[in-house]
Amino acid sequence: MGEPSLQPSKHFDLHPGVQSTGCRSLVSGVIQRKLRQKCVKRDPEIDVWQLVHDSVCITLHVCNSTSETDAHSTVHYSRTNHTDGDGALTKIHHQPPVILQAVRSASWAVKLLGCLIGYLVGIPSSFSVSDSLSFFVSLVLCVIGLLLVSTLPTSIASSFELALAPATPLCNRFVVIFENDLHCCAHPCIYGCGHTHINNTDTMNDCRPREKCFRINTKLFASYGHEIATRWYLTPVLILLGGMIIGGCIPGLFFFVEEKSDITELYVHEASRLNSELGIFNDNFGLSRQQALLYTSTTGNVATKKSLDAALHSLAPILKHDETSKCAHFDDDVTSRPALCDTNPYGSDSLYCTCNNTAASPDEISITWTGHDENGDAIDVPIYQKDLCETAPVPESFRPSSEASVPAAEPIARTKPVYIGALASALSTAEDSLASIPLYASLDRDSLVTSCENLIQMSEAARNRSDLITSGLSCYAMLIENIGTQASLGINSTLNTTGLSAMWAAYALNSSLTLTELRTEYQAGAGADGLDLEAADTVSQTETSVTSISRGLSLAVVQAYSSVQYFFATENNMMSYGYQAVAACLAQFTDKNRERLETTVFDSVLASVEATDAFLINNIYGVTEYDKNGTKALKAFLSQRQAFELFFTSGASLYDLIVSIERNNTQTTLSTTGLSAMRIKIFDSVLSNGTIPTNQDLRSEYIAANGGLSSSVDAAKIVIIAAEIHLDISRRASEHIIDAVFAAESSPTFLIDSSLTVNGTFRPLHRKWGIDRFPCTRITPLDMFSEGNFDLPLNLKFLERISGAMHAFFTIPIYESFRQEAQCIEKHLVQPVKEAVYLNSLPSRSSYQGANFAALDAAEVTFVQTLQGGANAQTAGQNAVLEFLSKGGMFFSDESPISPSHPTAEQRDSFAAAIGRATLTASEVESRFSDVLALFARMGYSQRPSYQTMSSDALKSTILNGIAFTMDDSVTNSMCLAGNTDDSGMGTGTFIDTCLLSWSGTKQPIQLVYGDVSDNNVLATRAAINHWNQNLPLFRNLMADHLNRNDISASEYEKIHRAFEESLIDYLLPLHKGQSGSGFENVGPFSTENLEFTTQRSTSDTFDEAAKITNELLISASIILAVYVGFSIYNLWSSIYSHSALAIWGLAVVVGSLLASLGLGSYMGVSFTAISTNVVPFLAIGIGIDDMFVLLRTYAREVRDGTKARHILTRVIGTAGPSVLFTSFANLVAVLVALGTPVQVVQLFAYQMALNVVLNFLLLFLLFVPAIYLDCLRVLAGRADFGIMCINDEKRARNHSFLDRFFRETYSNILFSTPVRVFVVLAFCTWCALAIWQGFFFVGTGLRISDVSNKDSYQYKFASVLENNFQMYSGSVITHSDDFPNAQQNILFSLKALQQAESVSNVPSIGELYWLHNFLQFSTGNATQAIDPPSFYQQFALWLEQTGTVYAADLACKDSNTGERVNCFDIVGAFSADPPSNANPNVVLSVVRGTYYLQDLAANDDFTAAIRETRRKLDPVVKAYGNRKNDTNYDTFAIGYVHIIWEQYLHTDLILYLVVGLCIVGIFIATLVLHLNILGSTIISIVVLMVTLEVYGLLPIWGVQKNAFSIVNLCIAVGMGVEFTAHITHQFLAEQGDSRIVRARNAIGFMGSAMFHGAVSSLLAATFIAGSDLTFIREYFFGIFFSTILVAALNGIVFLPVVLSFIGPSPINVDDELETDDGDNTDAGEEFETMAVQSRMTMTPVVPHTQWGDNPEPPIQTETPIPVETKEE
Repeated sequence: MGEPSLQPSKHFDLHPGVQSTGCRSLVSGVIQRKLRQKCVKRDPEIDVWQLVHDSVCITLHVCNSTSETDAHSTVHYSRTNHTDGDGALTKIHHQPPVILQAVRSASWAVKLLGCLIGYLVGIPSSFSVSDSLSFFVSLVLCVIGLLLVSTLPTSIASSFELALAPATPLCNRFVVIFENDLHCCAHPCIYGCGHTHINNTDTMNDCRPREKCFRINTKLFASYGHEIATRWYLTPVLILLGGMIIGGCIPGLFFFVEEKSDITELYVHEASRLNSELGIFNDNFGLSRQQALLYTSTTGNVATKKSLDAALHSLAPILKHDETSKCAHFDDDVTSRPALCDTNPYGSDSLYCTCNNTAASPDEISITWTGHDENGDAIDVPIYQKDLCETAPVPESFRPSSEASVPAAEPIARTKPVYIGALASALSTAEDSLASIPLYASLDRDSLVTSCENLIQMSEAARNRSDLITSGLSCYAMLIENIGTQASLGINSTLNTTGLSAMWAAYALNSSLTLTELRTEYQAGAGADGLDLEAADTVSQTETSVTSISRGLSLAVVQAYSSVQYFFATENNMMSYGYQAVAACLAQFTDKNRERLETTVFDSVLASVEATDAFLINNIYGVTEYDKNGTKALKAFLSQRQAFELFFTSGASLYDLIVSIERNNTQTTLSTTGLSAMRIKIFDSVLSNGTIPTNQDLRSEYIAANGGLSSSVDAAKIVIIAAEIHLDISRRASEHIIDAVFAAESSPTFLIDSSLTVNGTFRPLHRKWGIDRFPCTRITPLDMFSEGNFDLPLNLKFLERISGAMHAFFTIPIYESFRQEAQCIEKHLVQPVKEAVYLNSLPSRSSYQGANFAALDAAEVTFVQTLQGGANAQTAGQNAVLEFLSKGGMFFSDESPISPSHPTAEQRDSFAAAIGRATLTASEVESRFSDVLALFARMGYSQRPSYQTMSSDALKSTILNGIAFTMDDSVTNSMCLAGNTDDSGMGTGTFIDTCLLSWSGTKQPIQLVYGDVSDNNVLATRAAINHWNQNLPLFRNLMADHLNRNDISASEYEKIHRAFEESLIDYLLPLHKGQSGSGFENVGPFSTENLEFTTQRSTSDTFDEAAKITNELLISASIILAVYVGFSIYNLWSSIYSHSALAIWGLAVVVGSLLASLGLGSYMGVSFTAISTNVVPFLAIGIGIDDMFVLLRTYAREVRDGTKARHILTRVIGTAGPSVLFTSFANLVAVLVALGTPVQVVQLFAYQMALNVVLNFLLLFLLFVPAIYLDCLRVLAGRADFGIMCINDEKRARNHSFLDRFFRETYSNILFSTPVRVFVVLAFCTWCALAIWQGFFFVGTGLRISDVSNKDSYQYKFASVLENNFQMYSGSVITHSDDFPNAQQNILFSLKALQQAESVSNVPSIGELYWLHNFLQFSTGNATQAIDPPSFYQQFALWLEQTGTVYAADLACKDSNTGERVNCFDIVGAFSADPPSNANPNVVLSVVRGTYYLQDLAANDDFTAAIRETRRKLDPVVKAYGNRKNDTNYDTFAIGYVHIIWEQYLHTDLILYLVVGLCIVGIFIATLVLHLNILGSTIISIVVLMVTLEVYGLLPIWGVQKNAFSIVNLCIAVGMGVEFTAHITHQFLAEQGDSRIVRARNAIGFMGSAMFHGAVSSLLAATFIAGSDLTFIREYFFGIFFSTILVAALNGIVFLPVVLSFIGPSPINVDDELETDDGDNTDAGEEFETMAVQSRMTMTPVVPHTQWGDNPEPPIQTETPIPVETKEE
């Protein structure tokens, strides 16, 4: 086809101004599109026509001749010379398509840039919900960008590429001219551009970039709508894609949901120093899982027996573990309850007698969990409280023995499994060498062994010191005699048996006897029978066999006895064995010497009192002690009155003595009869009323007894003096004697009671005794009393009854003589340890026999002295061997145990090493035993009084006194244990009723157990139990061992805890509610008592329960919302123009996007919280419905006046789509910025909302927009909505709704009147100012547990009592160091500084609780004196095995070589003389903790002040650490529940302002990016900020404080503010008009009803939050969310339009982007003219002017048809 015929002079009349001004623009996008769509057949080489007019060129891009899509190739050309004149047309030839390559490269560069931005936005630095979550956010944003630039139809993409193409070198300006007007567009933006109309008299303006960006969005969405309407296959594809997204995401809700409710994890501040500190803390210790119970009473006082009984009743089933199985076989000696238990008084207290009752716990709480048996098969393993609670690990040396260690002297030794097994093993070994001896086969081995056993046992029983080798030699000699006799008789049966026996007996003692000597020995027994030579010859023939057999059998028996006697050494439980053995010795000694011991104790205590009595020291009568008779009579009585009477009457000798002395000193003769009468009168008066008769009364008595009148005066004087002295001394003596009796019986000086051993019949501790476990870490109100032992393990109950007597006997000076006499420690611990070491260490056992004992004792002394002189152990050992030899010591070999031998040098060295090992081990054991005595004496509750026998007044007094003594710094732990302030144990100090002590004898903070004490009443008490943190390695190891599994996951450990806590709740809830049978019911024994409780999971359970939205609530919400959205769009005049089905479908899409977002979040690891189910669904539905309504209302308007679906869809999506994108993008930015909040619950909320915003936007355009198209086809086809044909009034149906007319007319007329506009501005500014004042001055900070809990829950009731009565919290001071030996001093300084903080309690002080102080006291005797660093770990190993065992849970260790975490107990014994094989000397401390208590914490400011203060005290000391160069990891810090929960409030204000500020900045940037309109973005940001401030000002009204949830609320306010401002602002930009008021009226007229319906639907959605069962959700989210919607709606519908009417930005015309054209085959040139004319004639605003009623008004027109620029008011 030839070139088209054009008339340039007619159509292209350019104004001269164009030449001077120029146009730096590209061809209008709409013209390009029109040219492409109107492609005509033309010469392939003629693709571009260039018209040259003067120096201005006009280039027209048209389609390629082959197809519409080939237009991409029609670009860059080279310039040719123009020979034609004005208006001439020049043909340009093709050049290589480099512009096409540049355009496509730029397109992909934009795509990659979008991906990069999305990735960067998706990586918030402070959040790590899951490894894939940040990547997912980046991916979502990438997908959004790629969808926008890559998934649109090809025609849009080509338009995009053409718009990016730069001007060609040929003609650097693209100009399109419609008659006399020039349309140009600049290049800065992608995707098309707008145009400016320039008449012949005006100068053309440069096109503005913001307009082009605004048009880009319109163009994109309009093209999207057009393509859906013109390409039939897109609708099902998009719906399928949307359905696949929902269908693929929703399963995450069923299979991948992870709930998170741990407060300490959700609400921990992540952006502070707490992060690193919490990491160290959790990795090594972790926050304990606490279970707590509170007790109150309707009487207002819980210091009563009933309250304590209620506590015992509720706690015993939880804490007391059933141990009745241990009662069946205590000592391998008793298999049933002994008959003596029925004989009083011996059976009342003995645990042997009461074991079943004491150990039973029938109601014990437990769960079962899957474990493995020895074969690895799955079994159900019970888990009890003791398996989960925090408790100190028991050192190996304290543990029970698996088998009893029994001395060989006791007959039962041979019945023990250890003995039987050892004997069988030894005999089997012996037989391997004896089986080849013919003689052995003929012997009765069992008989010989039995004979040997009996002989050794008899020998041992006869000794004061065990000597198994010597006893074994006796067996050896006996066996030689017996076996030799049988051997000789086997050779010659005629030999005399007696002679042979004598001969072999002599041989056994001296194997070197000559033949003659043997014959002599035979003759001595047999006489002269002439067979002596033959008899002697049999010795030489059989001696080798006889000695071998005898030696083998005797050694086997000795080895068996050694095994059972020293079995404790095999298991290394020396302390538990030694303690029970020494206790048995002491019990036996006490039983035999009780009277002597009691007398000594009493006399010593009384003597100390008498020595300080002023009268006894200074009297003139020579009296130096209390009367013996009175003392003796008084000892048996405890009543003070009875005591006084007894002493006064029994001790009358003092009265008589004074009268006698005074009588002799007077010159008057006194009547004896009269004096006697006066004595009777005095005693009767004193005993009856406690007073002495008057002088006159006494004289009368004297005279009446014929004493005489004259002498009565002197007599009365004398007896009154005597009576006064006797009365005074009687009173004081009785008091002191009672004190002495009490002190002797109740202080640690009491003796082992006979009842404990059933009158000496049984041992106080059975042979296998040991500590199998320590009690749980817990506190209870019973701890002041002996009943506090209700949950002590059975073996500790055995211990507590004798530990005080054990410690007293071996420490108090008055027992020194008895200790020397009894020798219990030496005989039953030290000596057995030495024997065990020698028998296992000497080069031959035979050397350790009685003949060498004296020499060995001397050698040991020499060894110690040499060491003390500074020599090393090797030198000391050599000196010891020399001393051994010098004292007559001899070496024996096991082959020849009778005859001494000369040792080799190697044997001498081994001998020296054995002496050193035995000496050091015995010394170490003896030293450790002293510490164990003190340690065990503190354990238990036996030193405390019993409340069961107290009266009400006495009980209250005891508790109040106990509180006072506990809080008294001067009263030490030992004083509390002694029951007296006298540390000497003599009982002469102030009597102490009781103290609040732990089971280990350490003071406990009163405020932890006792609540408010006012008016001498205790209002509440608390019991608390600490369970291991599930992340603690120690707990994981213990549980893995318990279940015999190594495949337990991290989550399973927590599930175990939660399952057990659930069983606790099931048990405690009936007690809390007072259900029948609980004991707390109205008619129960504890009807006046109240029990509140909590568990670690209780708060999370409250959230979880509240988070379970009921089906009724969901169904109701769905129905009401569906009804509303359906009704809101229903047309009463025509069901054709009703769109209820479409509206309900839109609601379904919104709900589907919600479910999909939650499911997708579950896939990505976003945990669910209470907010996930209480807030996110309703907030998401509210926002989604807003966007849906914008699309729906726009469509409802357009479809009334449209005739073609593609026209309608283009305008609907092009109009509403950018607005939805605008609000969605702004909301997305707001919630993503909220990720900067360093509190995980807010981050999880933000992620879920971000996912919802993205999916809601995508699914609206994938599912709802295609549905709009389908509904449009229905309307155009005249089909009714829902298939129902109602009234069909076409005219009325096309009218706008009441709301539309209201906002267009009535509302706009009122709002935009000048006075109202001024009033609105002033009113909203005033409101905002008041909100700022209210918010900044009246909003508190913090969040209490009671605020979070449901007011109907047990958790709320517990929290209320706790917060009102208990203001103390425990904390941990953590030290992390690589060099603890050198860090000691800084640690001590740090703790001292921390103790000085006012918020840190002094009772107990940190030093009383901290491991280092105890360690230093143990090692140096001074709790603040650091240990020399080189010896630190040697001392640490000793301490850890003894006193330090109770601190083991506070220590974390590692191997210094490998750096791996190890058990601290691995170091025990590593530096001893004989280290265990599993001991590790490379164990070093890594992290340690100590406990301190924060006091008087009530208000939030108290908590935050305590955190600041503890840090302020610690930090300077830690920074001053001088060894930091070598110990770079050193740090000491305070942490605990208070720090973890309240630390976030140190930064609440900063975070709040930062997050809200960032959200506002994000909104500004987001709107600026989409509009490139600074003024519009500024207005939106300011209004959103005002919304946020106004909501902030409402917080006090709702009782809401600043915390993480407040930040969520304000993020919601930001989002809702955007929702109600962005739509109207966007519409204002698109409106055309001659004034801002007109444009504002049009904007509110168009968007008003959509905003109203969006607000109402959001309010309806919010209303259902009020249906939450959780009060906290209702207060913190319903109230604020409801208010936020109202505030945002008012600002958006009232304030914002007024602001826009004053200072709104200039308009942007996007009509071209909304235009469509049907197209035909008209010639391109003609089409160009036709389009130019049509374009001018149809210039309208972005939103088509609709009809407002029956009499439509014309659209608002400007003064000129097409103005150069509008006039703004």
